Amino acid sequence: MAKVVSASISENGNEVNYKFETIKVLKGSPIEFFEILGYPLFEEEITSFDHHNSEEFWTNYGGRVYGWTDCEIHPGFSVGLKYLVFMGKPYHVKSFEIIYHNKDKWLLYVEEKIKP
Repeated sequence: MAKVVSASISENGNEVNYKFETIKVLKGSPIEFFEILGYPLFEEEITSFDHHNSEEFWTNYGGRVYGWTDCEIHPGFSVGLKYLVFMGKPYHVKSFEIIYHNKDKWLLYVEEKIKP
């Protein structure tokens, strides 16, 4: 889980460079900060699907971000919010979900699935 600490327009002016601070590593090697190149945040992307309790999220295509016409995920983020981030491409529609608290259903689901 990571918190967005800054956002800046990329050199080409079309993308946004988001800087994250790692809060909790669920799997993999811990890193204090990392960056993701994305796009401006759309208003409809500021959702947690009622802390991921909504059935809409649990469909195959449910997620905060979606594939564009180039079949790629172009995420947008809000500075100050926390996200459960799945690193590495190709991204998935559920790769960057907003997490407001530790009882979030998506966070609990992922934690359960990665247990050894």
